Amino acid sequence: MKIKESIMNGVGKVNHVIANIGAYLNYQILEPHYPLLGVEVTEDALYLMKLKKIKKQWKMVVFDSEPLEEGTVKVAPLEPNVTDISLIVPHMRALWSRNKIEDKQLSLLIPDKSVIIFIIKLEHTTSKKEADRLIQWKLRKSVPFPIELAKVSWMVMSADPVDKKMNILVTLIKKEIVEQYEKIAQSVDASIALVDIPFFNFVNYLRFTSPGAVIKEQDFIAINHNGTYLTIGLFSGGDLSLFKCRVIQHKATGNYEEYKKEIVKELHPLVMYYFDQIGRKDLKTVFIKAGNQAMQEVVKEKYGFTIEQPSLRDAITFENSPTILAEDVDSHLPLAGLLLGRRLS
Repeated sequence: MKIKESIMNGVGKVNHVIANIGAYLNYQILEPHYPLLGVEVTEDALYLMKLKKIKKQWKMVVFDSEPLEEGTVKVAPLEPNVTDISLIVPHMRALWSRNKIEDKQLSLLIPDKSVIIFIIKLEHTTSKKEADRLIQWKLRKSVPFPIELAKVSWMVMSADPVDKKMNILVTLIKKEIVEQYEKIAQSVDASIALVDIPFFNFVNYLRFTSPGAVIKEQDFIAINHNGTYLTIGLFSGGDLSLFKCRVIQHKATGNYEEYKKEIVKELHPLVMYYFDQIGRKDLKTVFIKAGNQAMQEVVKEKYGFTIEQPSLRDAITFENSPTILAEDVDSHLPLAGLLLGRRLS
């Protein structure tokens, strides 16, 4: 699957393979080169990451975090996400000051649940103009606010293996939510060059580190768990077939067995759709971000799938600094995926 550039214009990014000098020059001149400084905003913290390429090797030179008071960020696609920007500004400035950041542009990762995502099916013969009209019509029927208040973008992903129609990925985010996150960057005199969400950049990281075209042709499930929500994507032949992002209640309450039941409730329909509707039998691997034992138990015990937990060490070396070595950096793969997703490998 090819994923579009950002929530500002779409969602996600495409990993480019540069085949010849003409393509290389085209990449250098025409393709956007996004900052190698990234900030992730979650419900409980701000995370800062900076990468640098040294002798063809990617190196993490900064990784740091600032905890946020409970309730400062409330993730929702229909409501403002930041209750009071003044509660975040001191933490953002502390990150900048402590790490001596002078960059004027950054890439920003905001929670999956801040964005509304649809997979819409259209006939193959549909023109771009007609697709625009049909997508707007479908959104007006489905979204509980005027479309004019949102940033909307879409891209053709693939042909659906069941009904042979086009699968179109549509992303929608309220403008006021984007503007709130922009103010966080403005508090350190920086601007945002790229806004995106963790799930697609988790997949971007998998693509960046995958040998050859393996993952681009594979059947797999990718799972991003973050705070109180769970995002799951089913990929068939490398293309996204089903996507869901749901609030998980029992993670916050600490009820382990109920949390596992909620995971099954969200995961099982995707697994059944794959085997019963798509009719393929090659789904064996689930990619999970590090740090969720309950998820691993469900995937292994109920379905017998192979669990893959990619590591940042697959693609990145680390500066010998206390702030990097002390953190569980593997749980922040999507932030690395955001920074690496458009880079020459």
